[in-house]
Amino acid sequence: MSNIQYAVCHLQRGSGNDSGMSCHIERKTTDDKVYIPYNADKSRTHLNRELIRFPDGVRNRTEAVQYRIDYAGLHRKIGKNQTKAIRIILTGTHERMTKIVQSGKLDKWRMPI
Repeated sequence: MSNIQYAVCHLQRGSGNDSGMSCHIERKTTDDKVYIPYNADKSRTHLNRELIRFPDGVRNRTEAVQYRIDYAGLHRKIGKNQTKAIRIILTGTHERMTKIVQSGKLDKWRMPI
């Protein structure tokens, strides 16, 4: 095992209703049917968990983005081609992430929102 460890921060622009990425992340289709992408390990999807709670009445990320826009106090219209959200993915090496989870420090590691 190598002593080299990596931390990765990936930022990606989200525009439109972003439902395609929401389906991918949530592992379900827009009509709530189970969907597992070809590049995901089906035997490990039960380990996925939500780290952020949605507001009351909000069921998915697409609704959460729209909810935030609706209640942000904006005084102008958001165009269809404008960025509505920025997806942030933080991760590290498998070994380091396993240690973080096993030590019970995942909630401290993740970025508070």
